[in-house]
Amino acid sequence: MKRYINIILATATATATIATAEPWFRDYFSMVTLPHEKSDADLEATAADAFRASRIWGGWYGYWFIDRQKATPFFKESTVRMKKYFEHDLIYHDGGEIGDLVLFTGPDGNIQYDAWNIQKWDGELPLTAHWFGIDTFFKKENPFPYPNSRNYGLEPFTYPDGTLPDESYEVLGRRNLSNELDWNEPFCNKDITDEQAEKSGLAKISKRNKAYEHMVGRNGWITNRLMTQDYTNPQLRDYQAWEIAMMTRELKPSGFHIDNFGDNNLYRTFEMGFGVWSEHTFREYMKKEFSRKQLQEMGIADIDTFDIKEYIKARKLPGKESVYDAYDSPEWKDDLIFKCYQINHAIESANFHKPKYAAVKEAAQEGDFDCLVAGNLIPIFPGFTLIKDYLDVCHFEWPTFYDYEPTRRKMGLPPTARSGYITRLASAIGNQKYSAVSLYVSHEQRGEKFKNLYLAQGFEALGNRAVIDYGHQYLHMFSPGTPETAGIFNRFLDKHREALSRRELVADIGIVYDQWAEIAGSTACQLDVNEFFNEYGGWCDYMQDTQRQWNVVPSSDLEFEKIKHLPMLILPSALSLTNANFRALKTYLESGGRVLATGNTGQRFGPDGHLMKRPANPLKRLESYANFQRVAAQPAAPYWLWKKNGEQLALLLEDLDQVVETDAEIHVGVNLSRSLPGEPKSLSLDLNNNNFDPETDAFTATKPFNVSIRMPADFKPPFEVTASELGKETRKLEATLKGDRLSINFEPFEAYQLIQIVEKK
Repeated sequence: MKRYINIILATATATATIATAEPWFRDYFSMVTLPHEKSDADLEATAADAFRASRIWGGWYGYWFIDRQKATPFFKESTVRMKKYFEHDLIYHDGGEIGDLVLFTGPDGNIQYDAWNIQKWDGELPLTAHWFGIDTFFKKENPFPYPNSRNYGLEPFTYPDGTLPDESYEVLGRRNLSNELDWNEPFCNKDITDEQAEKSGLAKISKRNKAYEHMVGRNGWITNRLMTQDYTNPQLRDYQAWEIAMMTRELKPSGFHIDNFGDNNLYRTFEMGFGVWSEHTFREYMKKEFSRKQLQEMGIADIDTFDIKEYIKARKLPGKESVYDAYDSPEWKDDLIFKCYQINHAIESANFHKPKYAAVKEAAQEGDFDCLVAGNLIPIFPGFTLIKDYLDVCHFEWPTFYDYEPTRRKMGLPPTARSGYITRLASAIGNQKYSAVSLYVSHEQRGEKFKNLYLAQGFEALGNRAVIDYGHQYLHMFSPGTPETAGIFNRFLDKHREALSRRELVADIGIVYDQWAEIAGSTACQLDVNEFFNEYGGWCDYMQDTQRQWNVVPSSDLEFEKIKHLPMLILPSALSLTNANFRALKTYLESGGRVLATGNTGQRFGPDGHLMKRPANPLKRLESYANFQRVAAQPAAPYWLWKKNGEQLALLLEDLDQVVETDAEIHVGVNLSRSLPGEPKSLSLDLNNNNFDPETDAFTATKPFNVSIRMPADFKPPFEVTASELGKETRKLEATLKGDRLSINFEPFEAYQLIQIVEKK
């Protein structure tokens, strides 16, 4: 394993760019999640291209679990269904949790039942219940009829000093400030009766979890237990890269959906941000960053014995009843030692995930097939975007009726909800420049009564570079709609796949997403959304509501060559930009680009300066440029929170020559794209209608409106304009060219239209 992973790590950067000329995921694709839970009729009705998380799962219990799944009837049956209804299979691999499941052995010691099928036991054959998982996989003894770690030549997990733990979880799992391991989120089997639990022995080693009836996977007898892993553990990093490479070679899937891809345990540092390896790598980081004298000046007499947990506990705010309040002081933002801990944790965590991408690509290349790597990046973890360039398609799971981060505004539902702040960021992170999204609704908003909600959400996301997933259920969150409405969307996508996929957004404005801002602005308790996120979200929502053409620019892409095509950049309280970022901005301004900086932009160094406050504001050196504008306040934050302050935002964008002008209402999404280099030359418009009432599950048709487009210099008239609308045949539209602007009048429509503009042959 060690030799192999060294090769992976050495080639990670190179492998990230390896791809065939046209991988199957080059174009948008539709998918169904957990298809094994759906009937054959439902699967056929969805008309999806790919299934996600069906025939096999990896990442939790050690590789013996993969071997076991391959031997089960379920694997064979699921494979048959997959081939019958789908072109592509996406294997689920959990990149963030490890643990145990319950197996039931008979008198002969052979496995008779497991966590998912014990409810089928008739009670006759005597059984014994056991916890089995990744720890058992790495023990010397082998209780399974499958190979264990020794058979594969894998070394056991150790403490940083090389000593062996009594149990693997001691060095694999995350810990809180009290040094306690965190067993979390058990999976439950709701179909097991209390009698079966007693007679099988399950009741002796587990318990019944009482949750809401609609809390998927959390109601019933606990048959699986998981803990979030310490993402700084290099041994676990190597093992997971080995495992997913093995799965790639053996199963030859179309791709992987890697859950918890980009997670880093920094969401609530005090309750989940520690582990034996995170503390070890932090000490090594401090040795590299600071001299012994500097460490002593910081109060660290001996870095080799320094305990970051004790340091943080000593700084707990006195007199606070709530532990959350006790660790939520703004002073943490200026604590050099604490910020160094967070920086190291973020970097180590990103490096933990990246080798999995390289391992899959290398193994697939050996087998001469394309293998997608899609990752679930949930933006409650500060620094989650540091995984950028190491996944093909970013997949968000996003609730609409609440936010994972309780201090942040929820997305909501149409007509007010907008997804661009998520989907465009996700598309900027992934290599394919589009994203996938599971938009969750509550238990009460699923099914037939809300079938059109799926279309309203799906087409809004499509105009913002994301394809909506169907069928996902997680805890108390569900996909909206039905298999039939998913099929309506997916058939439209299939019919216009190339036109929708092979293009890029035309943007007047780039909104910079500061990838370090949320780490810089977080306390030992949680994110401070007031530092950056509210301002960022507000600008994104305003752009969509006013039909401006825009895109997200991650701060790692804030280089002159990558931004020179944009007429304007907005730095929305971009807190922690690097010196290199500022040099790029200076060159950009000198070339004629326009920059608007708001709020706390530039107040802190980037990670190279440990996210500390700058002694002088670097924006000063940009103020001499006439095309630079600075606003000390956060004008877009009120728009994010309450849809207020739109007039001021409009004034800040005054005199910007817009490529698209329209008199469409606020509910109409208008997004312009251009075909990619090498593709037949065309422009396209995504027009979606957000005027949708979730209570009645009905669209209100748009009013007539006009769109005027400034045509690129390399487009030569006359032009042909066509409209492809849901449920209708593609038709030609009249258009008027005046100067360099093409004007098109649109009649009312309900859900969505794809408009294509090409040179007449």
